[in-house]
Amino acid sequence: MSSNIRAPSLSQYLISGLRLGLILSHTLLICVALALTPRRSNRARAKLLMSWGRGLMWLMGVKVTQEGAPPKEGVIVIANHTSYADIPILMSIRDCAFLAKSEVASWPLIGWGARLAGTVFVDRSSPESRASSRAELKRRVENGATILVFSEGTTTPRGEVHPLKPGMFHEAASAQVPIQVVSLEYRERDAAWVGDDPLWPNFVRVYGRLQTGVRVCFRQELIRGEEGLEMAQEAERWLKEEAQRAMELFET
Repeated sequence: MSSNIRAPSLSQYLISGLRLGLILSHTLLICVALALTPRRSNRARAKLLMSWGRGLMWLMGVKVTQEGAPPKEGVIVIANHTSYADIPILMSIRDCAFLAKSEVASWPLIGWGARLAGTVFVDRSSPESRASSRAELKRRVENGATILVFSEGTTTPRGEVHPLKPGMFHEAASAQVPIQVVSLEYRERDAAWVGDDPLWPNFVRVYGRLQTGVRVCFRQELIRGEEGLEMAQEAERWLKEEAQRAMELFET
């Protein structure tokens, strides 16, 4: 943990401990409901997933400030990635399927829930897994699903955007599928979960406070094209501009 970040107080440990228990209970209830809901009942499953996201936002004390409209069906959504909270934040706004690293599938409770939610898992060390996961996401989009991809490939510090991996952009270009970009930036300086920062200390530090603010901005102009690399560069430029704008807004 960075030396300029204060150690959590006793009250933060108490608040975060209570929140964690409620989050696990809420997640378990949603997982059971999803398991009992037929897979072809898309509308019911979508409502459950959005209820999960909205419930977590309330339990974690996250206040979302939204700019722009969320995606419609049949769109690939590309977002920057700062924290494990990014997924429930976006799920609270719009139900969508996610691309996640293969290790998530084995996590207790979270892995079960991710599978029930229709997450596509990828082994990033395997070119074959990356190719098959992109093909599966493409198939789902063509069937009207909204897909969320964190194209940086990892979490990055608050206010920063790393180069976007172009794989999903190439798939979108070849299939002529539009891309919508969304920027997430947290008001609190210590909200990012990056590198070897342990999960529990980060959760206590960030969600042990009464409220955490996050700005979610959807780009309204969709990105279309025939060159995936150019599409990736356009998305990256916009995300960097929005990150800078968010930092300026937070300082005022």
